[in-house]
Parts: sequence; structure tokens; C-alpha cells
Amino acid sequence: MISEAEFGIWTRGRVHDVREFGLKRKTAPGYVGLSQLWTGVDEYAAIFSREQIEKGEFDTIFVEVDAHKPGEDWNTKLQQVLARTEEPSRRYESGRGAHLYWDLDEPIKGVGRYKQVVAALVRKWGIGEFIDMHVVGDVRRVARLPMSKNSKGGEMIRINSFISGPRKLHLVIGEAKDGPEQHFGPAPEAKRLYSEGEYPPCVRAGIKQIQQTGELDHAQRLHTFGFLVMNAETQTAYEILKRYAGDFDPVISGYQLGRMAEKGHFPYKCANVPKDLCPYTNQKECMFWPWVNVHRNRLLEASKHAR
Repeated sequence: MISEAEFGIWTRGRVHDVREFGLKRKTAPGYVGLSQLWTGVDEYAAIFSREQIEKGEFDTIFVEVDAHKPGEDWNTKLQQVLARTEEPSRRYESGRGAHLYWDLDEPIKGVGRYKQVVAALVRKWGIGEFIDMHVVGDVRRVARLPMSKNSKGGEMIRINSFISGPRKLHLVIGEAKDGPEQHFGPAPEAKRLYSEGEYPPCVRAGIKQIQQTGELDHAQRLHTFGFLVMNAETQTAYEILKRYAGDFDPVISGYQLGRMAEKGHFPYKCANVPKDLCPYTNQKECMFWPWVNVHRNRLLEASKHAR
């Protein structure tokens, strides 16, 4: 089975929290528990720990090389990748494909930024046609552990090579382009009435979700960023998208936020807030019921009388 030393390499030296790399994220055995549960077939561990996912700090870049189409040879594709990239920190092979890792000396912060950097790196190296693009930048990926067997063909995941210590890719990372900077003034009717700790819980939930996953659907974005625009924080909304959104585009995001500010877009009424953002079973228990704009108008009225 996988040795304790190799399991430590898998966790990039984070030996103090190896349990965070649970098998298929259903258990968190650590090395000792792993040795007790080990069957030797289809053994997995998460590439990033739960702690890393929650903090949004990612310390390795992962690509997968395999062959799905008739006539494809995964080893030929692997040689194309190796010829175009810097030497991987770790390389595992199964006889059916290969996993390559480039460990970083400094973590990339934010899911959106991580996805941007990995995508930019794949483009720079020109390896997109040789790897599985579906897993590029997937921070919730699990992968087969070395020295386990693949039940599809019985081949063992071999430790082909690894380099002790992290590979420094920060110079390459620095070449990932974010596009032109965007700067926003306050929307015409906007006024900063809420500090970050005073945001409605649904807005805090939206910000937390994009920080952790890099994703918000259309309605979630309109509500979350509509509040920030109304609160005279259009620039803050842009910076959140820039740092965390997996699909961030500076021109599109800048245009959309600018239009929201220009038109005076407000967040949804409570009855229409996306259900997965609202923590209340009974929405009337929320202090912002029935609409955050009503709550805002009360604050504006109170501020007038306080003068």
C-alpha cells in the first residue's frame, strides 16, 4: 500500500491535517485510518483538504492525461505534455493514463483566481489538446492514490517520479492576465449604509458561496451584487468577482455592474430571494423582511431626523 512518507508527499507536507484529505470526502482517516480501511482497489483521496477549500488557498496544479477515443495513445499525449511544460513535482501512472502535479511555493488564493491561473497556464504551455480539460481548475477533485489498483483494468497507480520540495511557478502565475482595470464611482442613488458585518444574511451567503466555489447562478448574482451596488460598493462587487468568480471577464463584469449602477438595480424582495441563500425557514423572522430596500429607506429616514 501507499507508504506514510508518500502519503505525506500527497498532502504536500501538511502532515498535521492529513485527515482533511478524506477518501472521497466521506471519511477522514489520516494515514493510520487509511491503513486499516485500505482495500487496494479504487482508493481515492481529495487533492485539496477541506481546510484549503474553506480558506480558498490552493497549493498545487493538477492535470490528467488519458485516452478516451479509439486509436488514442495516452503515453504519446503524456510525452507531448512533458515536452511543453516545466518538470512536474509529482507524476503518477496507471498504465491507462497519468496524473501530473506542479506544487507551488505560495498558494493561489480564491477559487476564481485559481481557475484563471490554471487555464492561463494550460494555454501558455499549449497542452489543452493532450489533457482532460473537464478537470482543469476543479478544486473539489479526488484522485486515485498511488499504489492502489484501478478496477477498470487492474493496473496499479505507480509512483513514476516526484521531486522533493515545491516547484516555483510564481513567475508563470504572474503572467495570467486579468484584463483592463475597472473603477466605479457610486451609483446615482446609492449610499453606504451597511458595513460588511451588517449585510443581510442572504447577501453574506452569496459572497461566501462565490468565495468557496467560484460560482453563483444568475439570480444569486443579481441579488448579491445588486445589494453591493445599492450600498455604494460597486467597486467591491467587481473586486469580489475578479478574485473569486470562475468565469470572470473584466469587460463583461465591468459592463454588467456599470449597468446595474446606472439603472439603480436593487436586490430581490425577500419572497423572491434565491432559496439557497436565505437561511430562514420563516422569512418573516429576518430583520430585513419584506425587502432590504424597505429596511434601507427606514435608515435613510432616520438619518434625516437625526440631523
